[in-house]
Amino acid sequence: MDDIKAHFGEVVLLCSPFEGSFRYKSETVHNTLISCGSDERIIIWRASTADTNNTIYLQIMMQKLKIIKLCEVSSCIGLTDNVILFGFINGVIELHKAEWKQMEAMKGAEITFAGSKTLLSHVKRISLDPELCHKDVVTSVSESHLLQLFATTSKDKFIKIWNTEGQLIREVLLGDVVTSVCFANGRDLLASLHNHIVRMEAHAYLPTEYLEKILSIADEV
Repeated sequence: MDDIKAHFGEVVLLCSPFEGSFRYKSETVHNTLISCGSDERIIIWRASTADTNNTIYLQIMMQKLKIIKLCEVSSCIGLTDNVILFGFINGVIELHKAEWKQMEAMKGAEITFAGSKTLLSHVKRISLDPELCHKDVVTSVSESHLLQLFATTSKDKFIKIWNTEGQLIREVLLGDVVTSVCFANGRDLLASLHNHIVRMEAHAYLPTEYLEKILSIADEV
């Protein structure tokens, strides 16, 4: 078992997007990991394997790619493609977009995939209107890779739907504190309230352009 010093405080959240991958253009950048600590920082990691001891086993090597300072400790994380969404106990939502670029001569942290090399160039924060954020603790985040949307829930009894540019697409007021939410089949929403679960089909909460997108995807399959 490896023990890696990650944060100055406790590691409070750990998340691996796309089974450990980020998207870069049409390619997938593999073996990435997100950690969030009580030191109000997130770290984007690369996990690589080292062939040791005559290939008897592979050792996992962790390399820090990027450190981002947050406004406070995040209560939940969601990821879709290159975008990371954070929810906080004061109701604030933050979006950060990770950008990658191809490099010929590698300097710094590099990732290899499909014969190409990429470098994490920077992570850009996308500003959100604070008036559109939640008014109480953000309790959960879920993402739809199919629609490129996030759903956030809060003790303020709202479910809010965001796109990857930080625009509020739709908000739904429920009659109780929403403790968690997830996308079912990439489009319908399941939300937990106290001791029961609510299902919302896509046509009940999504704008028309997203319903058309679902139909176009179905036609391609």
